[in-house]
Amino acid sequence: MRLRLTLAWLVCMCVAFNALAADDFLGSSKTTNHESWTNGTVRLRTRTLDTDATLVTGWGAAFGVDLGQYGLSGTSYLLTAAHLIHRISSPNVVRSDLKVEVEPETWAQCKIIAQDDTCDLCLLECSVKLPVLARLAEREYPDLGDTVVIVGCPKGVAPCVSVGTLTDKEPNVIGNRWQAAAKFNHGNSGGPVYNEKTKSVIGVAVAGLSDGMGDMRPDTALFSPVLEIRTFLDWAIERQKAVLR
Repeated sequence: MRLRLTLAWLVCMCVAFNALAADDFLGSSKTTNHESWTNGTVRLRTRTLDTDATLVTGWGAAFGVDLGQYGLSGTSYLLTAAHLIHRISSPNVVRSDLKVEVEPETWAQCKIIAQDDTCDLCLLECSVKLPVLARLAEREYPDLGDTVVIVGCPKGVAPCVSVGTLTDKEPNVIGNRWQAAAKFNHGNSGGPVYNEKTKSVIGVAVAGLSDGMGDMRPDTALFSPVLEIRTFLDWAIERQKAVLR
């Protein structure tokens, strides 16, 4: 009897350890407070076919954003990182495909409205309505040490969150990027960065730091701050309105 109880305890401990290891790898948090944030974030997939018949698939994240204050109604606009869609405009690409996963295994076509490589931001329009739209921070900017929540798709998985703290708001080697002590991996790029206190978006995740072995350091995330986002949107939406006139 004792042997059976011991074996059962060991099995439970192994299952629990594996679950913790998976959460630690993904940097995820399963608190219900973040459910709407993960629901508003989607997996982004690019596929390109080169002239030499090379097929390349890229992964990242994007999120729905409310642009009503800019005079654009509708629930189909998304923000993401510009570097995720670079290959689409490459002269060597003969065919490309840009989609987001609006429901599990349900992909919707997107088109590029505007992109800016300097701030690494891109505005997309989806072919279907998005269920959840994020609110951009207005004047409630974060302080150093505030808790931030990054939502992304590390290594192509479904959206999950990484919780950390804001550590730097000064420009760095890759431009005007804020820095957080939070887990970041390939696939997090393009996802929103929330201020836990105000529940508003304060940035778009764009980069991590390499560990020198082909992966990302688990303790640093860089993101384009909300001031950059608003400047980009002012330009992008004026450009879009000019096209629609």
